[in-house]
Amino acid sequence: TVAVASARPRAFWDGVRLVTEGTGNIQGQTVSIKETLTLNDAGTEMTVETLIIVQHGYSFGGTRNYRSAKDVYTRVKE
Repeated sequence: TVAVASARPRAFWDGVRLVTEGTGNIQGQTVSIKETLTLNDAGTEMTVETLIIVQHGYSFGGTRNYRSAKDVYTRVKE
């Protein structure tokens, strides 16, 4: 569970993509969160790409301090 508590969240357009950025907290660790939302041309699918970076101030060789995910949502006709 991500508790988003950004003091300065922001959203902006990058061409046809909507980008949101902010900070939050996951299990006591401060994280930066960036989401990019895109609709396909037909408006039937929305893709959400998420990047979460842990802001712990150090790194170990060969370890990652980030996680990314891509979700695709399809509109269902009712």
